[in-house]
Amino acid sequence: MSADDLVGRRIGAEVGRAAWALARLYLDGSVSQSPVNLTVRRFDNGTCEVRCDTLRGLFYKLQSTPDLTQPFTDDPGGFRPGGRFVIDAPG
Repeated sequence: MSADDLVGRRIGAEVGRAAWALARLYLDGSVSQSPVNLTVRRFDNGTCEVRCDTLRGLFYKLQSTPDLTQPFTDDPGGFRPGGRFVIDAPG
């Protein structure tokens, strides 16, 4: 091991700046202004895949309704740390 790990210091400084920039987004609330991309794909077996962008540290839940005149209810899968849900899609 060298007496001075200059490469390690440079990498650490770069990672530290990126971590602080990400933390600022959460601290000032601007993380909630991030755009969301949503895609829905229907499969032949009657299910759908719903994908969306996610933010680190947040949890997501999917709600659905069979008819827009009825209230939305939580998907039985509950909260998910990622942005991929597969649901039954009758009709």
